[in-house]
Amino acid sequence: MKPRIFGKNAVICALFTSASASFVARGARAEAATAPPKEIAPSTEEHVFERWLGQSRELDSLRSKIGAARFDLITASVLPNPTLNLSGSYLLSGSPANGTSSFGPGITMPVPIFGQIGARKAEATANLRVTEVEVLEEIWERSDDVEDAMRERAFSDAEVHETEQNLEELARIERIVSARASAGANSVYDTLRVTTTEATFRAALATAATERDRAETKLISIIAVPGLTSAPVTREGLLGFHGPENEAALVQIARKRRPDLELARRGIRAAESSAARFRREVAPIPSVSIGPLFTQGPSSVTLQASISVPLPTFDRNQGPIGHALASADGQRALADAIEQRIRVEVHGAWQAREQARQALTSFRAGGLKATDDLIARAEVSYQAGTFAILDLLDAYRAVWDARAQELALEKAFADAEAELEHAAVLLPIAARENAGAR
Repeated sequence: MKPRIFGKNAVICALFTSASASFVARGARAEAATAPPKEIAPSTEEHVFERWLGQSRELDSLRSKIGAARFDLITASVLPNPTLNLSGSYLLSGSPANGTSSFGPGITMPVPIFGQIGARKAEATANLRVTEVEVLEEIWERSDDVEDAMRERAFSDAEVHETEQNLEELARIERIVSARASAGANSVYDTLRVTTTEATFRAALATAATERDRAETKLISIIAVPGLTSAPVTREGLLGFHGPENEAALVQIARKRRPDLELARRGIRAAESSAARFRREVAPIPSVSIGPLFTQGPSSVTLQASISVPLPTFDRNQGPIGHALASADGQRALADAIEQRIRVEVHGAWQAREQARQALTSFRAGGLKATDDLIARAEVSYQAGTFAILDLLDAYRAVWDARAQELALEKAFADAEAELEHAAVLLPIAARENAGAR
């Protein structure tokens, strides 16, 4: 069997290499009109991710956060509402100065003429950009769960096929035992021993099939695509590694694509925008009032106008400004910590992948090379009468154990490789093209 490198499909990673605005536009279109589920169940890693990104109701829920943040931008862009007031007076005693009675409507309008609206829009825009990356980070984290479920399903399926292969070889042993019995050998014990082994394998097959069904159910529940009832992902449907074979290059890719790092950076800008808005709102917002005044006794009509300006004598937004600047400092510290974390995560995943690859390669070069010869010699010896049934089964068991060990090493390698791809947010070329066409 040829070595195969298993890895994490990074279709989702295309979203992290493009501008957030384009992702938001795609998400809004998907939220407005979700395509009906396809009839064919996704059987490859790429198809699972495509269905998840395009049709998952959970992702629709995440995208709704961006739509909500857009309304905050609308709120920040509009002028404050005017106030309509109605006042009046009636002379109770004395000489009338302006008539015995008067009344008049008026409109009071705050006029933010010192850049307050622009500062609010800048803050809302920065918060919208933060929300976009928050959604991306949640999808990135969730994609790891999807990938884990796919690998679990794929390797459970591989275990089922491996057990079925063992049963086929056990049937071959039964035929050898029968042939020896036809030649006059007493094979009652041999038949009982083979039957016991077969029962053990059939129990293992049932267990493996149950684990495969459980893994598939978990995968379907995670991607939450309406109408999807099956996702038969196999090892052959897992994509290979799509990153450069260089640790330093992977670190650079991660620094450009990691949504948690971008979220911290945008958090800095959002906090600074809040501080700028609070500084701008220290400038007073004047309110202009205008309206007619009607008097009787004698009758007259007067146009009244006034302007009022609050005096920022005590409260100059010292607290909110300090709070925003402290938040910006905290986000800077977080960004530095994440950059350090990226280097550690990529290095650790790189080392684990190299060790898993070396273990798998070494085992295939040493542990599996002699299996065919081992079985052939054991069969010949058994048929010649120099081997007992236990010797023949021991030879086959050595082969079965070797295959099980190879499968375990393959899964360890796939897990390490997926961890590296998640840390570096890797992107296959084909997935990038697909994401651009969406």
